[in-house]
Amino acid sequence: MEGTGPDSDDFGWYRDFTSSWIAAFHYDSFSLTLWMETLTGKQYAFNGFPKGKWQALKAAQSKGKFFDQHIKGRYGS
Repeated sequence: MEGTGPDSDDFGWYRDFTSSWIAAFHYDSFSLTLWMETLTGKQYAFNGFPKGKWQALKAAQSKGKFFDQHIKGRYGS
């Protein structure tokens, strides 16, 4: 769901990748929330996101493909 990303973020945004539509991700292991920011600046939150999936997302060759196959429509906001 679209929302407002974390204002203050101790661990920062993960941007070490290239994507045609995703700019960055942030994972909060305390609340199990994955934040995603698109290249247009929209931010989305995905609640109940497991830490193992976060590790798999970071390792995925294509972040957009991983999003489509493993995240989209699976986690609430």
